[in-house]
Order: sequence, then structure tokens, then C-alpha cells
Amino acid sequence: MGLLVSSSCAAPAESKSALKQSDLTVSDRVTTPAVDAAGTRGESKVGETSEAERSTRKDVPLTGDVSAHNSTADAGWRQAKRQAATLGAGCRIGDDTNQFALLLPDGKTIRFDNLANAGIAKQIASQNLPKKNAIYRVQVVGKLENGTIALDSIQL
Repeated sequence: MGLLVSSSCAAPAESKSALKQSDLTVSDRVTTPAVDAAGTRGESKVGETSEAERSTRKDVPLTGDVSAHNSTADAGWRQAKRQAATLGAGCRIGDDTNQFALLLPDGKTIRFDNLANAGIAKQIASQNLPKKNAIYRVQVVGKLENGTIALDSIQL
């Protein structure tokens, strides 16, 4: 869980803390399939969770544009809004953003790999989400590999 920001907001991907954790999963709820003969980790689930599905589950934190929603049910939402409010214009997602990063609640940033960046851009375009000056709170499932996130799924 974190904020989806432009990678221009992110710290260098070669940060020592990211490299130390390069083989750890982002969350203990993540199960990543083994790499198959084709060199892939299985089928991506990017964008497959419907809004109705998310709204009926109480264990899933609220995701979406932090400037557009006002949630009292999710305690982390207020913190995400405060954190997003402190970010400069370079962190916001614009029409030309094609490189993304995950800003964690503790202030650390982790970039997404190229495949993940393409999937995120496609998902934002397919859902007609506003991209001008937006910062999204997202739930990410993936694995840190060489200091970047190899994405399995993301909920915007």
C-alpha cells in the first residue's frame, strides 16, 4: 500500500535498502509464481478487480485519487492525503507520465520495472482516470527485483 507517483519523484533505484531487499516480497500477503521456461512469472492480474468487488470487501483499504475521495472508514487514507499534499509538482502524474514509482508511508520510494510501467499506463488509460496532477493511493502485489518492483497486480 502506498502512493503511485511519477518516477521523477523517486529516489535512485540503486538505493542500498532497496538492493538489500531485492529478493523479498513487498507484502507478506504476496505469493509469486515461479519463473517458467519462457522467463515469465505467470499471468498478470493488473486491473482485473472491479470497483464493485473492492467496495464490498471490508479488508481491502480504499484506493484511488487522494484528492478526489474523502474516507473516514480507512484510517490510512488521511495519512495518504497528508503525505500527497506535501509532494511537489514533479511527483504528480501528468498526461506524459510513463514511468511510475511507489511512495511508501515511511517516505521510501521504489520504482516499477519497465513491464510494470507499461501495464500501469495502460490501466490508467483504459479506466479513463484523470492523469493531470493526480496522485493515487494504490495496493500493489509484486516482488522487489534488483531494486525495482516486478508487478503482479495493482489496484488504483
